[in-house]
Amino acid sequence: MMRRRRRRMMRRRRRRRMMRRRRIEKKKDDEKKKDDEKKKDDEKKKKKKDDEKKKKDDEKKKKGEKKKKKGEKKKKKKKKGEKKKKKKKKGEKKKKKKKKGEKKKKKKKKGEKKKKKKKSEKKKKKKKKGEKKKKKERRRVEKKEEERRRRVRRRRRREGEKKGEEKKKEEEEEEGRRRRVRRRRRRVRRRRRRVRRRRRRVRRRRRVEEEEEGEKKKRRRRRRRRRRRRRRRRRRREEEEEEEEEEEEEEEKKKKKKKKRRRRRRRRRRRKKKKKKKKKKKKKKKKKKKKKKKKKKEEEEEEEEEEEEERRRRRRRRRRRRRRRRRRRRRRRKRRRRRRMYLYT
Repeated sequence: MMRRRRRRMMRRRRRRRMMRRRRIEKKKDDEKKKDDEKKKDDEKKKKKKDDEKKKKDDEKKKKGEKKKKKGEKKKKKKKKGEKKKKKKKKGEKKKKKKKKGEKKKKKKKKGEKKKKKKKSEKKKKKKKKGEKKKKKERRRVEKKEEERRRRVRRRRRREGEKKGEEKKKEEEEEEGRRRRVRRRRRRVRRRRRRVRRRRRRVRRRRRVEEEEEGEKKKRRRRRRRRRRRRRRRRRRREEEEEEEEEEEEEEEKKKKKKKKRRRRRRRRRRRKKKKKKKKKKKKKKKKKKKKKKKKKKEEEEEEEEEEEEERRRRRRRRRRRRRRRRRRRRRRRKRRRRRRMYLYT
């Protein structure tokens, strides 16, 4: 019975452990799925925002940079306080523009010769056409690149802030998980300690009980041995007494039979004597008949003795069989009792 209870308890504990493991694994899988879905949603949102920003940037670029038509020159913006140019009349030549830093030429007098330049003086390089436009375009492109870099920096800052927030969230979640794991481990450790203490107490109690039970068992065994010895002695005495009684009975019967035989013989002898006295004058034929009768009687007596001996033998056999059966029954009862005691203990 105790073994069956232990097996049931062990099976229940195994089932509970398996159910706990499955629940924990299911929770982990659910949390993983939620995290994956969250990451996918965040990535989709980021992509949407990036696409919208790109579209806006492209629209701004298109508005700022309009395509020039063929043959069209870029119009210069009119400055404040600038007057409208007068229209040129027919046959009028275009005046040359004075360059910056250029001095007004003096009118040459009559008879004056052209001055020769010295060898050391080098010719000033003339500025090529379209250099100013190129510079302006370079400045404009540089400004646009700087603006683009600023936008990229701002976007990266925002993304970095978002990533930092996400990292913080992830770190907080990881810390929460670690705390849960620590709590769970603490609970498991406490539970194991309680179980160990309980088992130690149970073992100590069992040891004490087993020691007490061992002493009790020893006492019981001693008592049982004493009882068995007493029973065996009683049985032996009873059997010996029965055998003695049976032998006495048989001896008495034998004595009685002997007495009977003696009496019969005496009677026969007396009768014979009497008959001899009375019948002396009888013939020899009658004597022969008497002899035959004697023989018959003796034969009958011998047959009776043989029958009695056979009866005695049968009785002895029956008694032996009964004793054997009793011994076998006692042995079987003892075995059954031992088995029961072994099963219950």
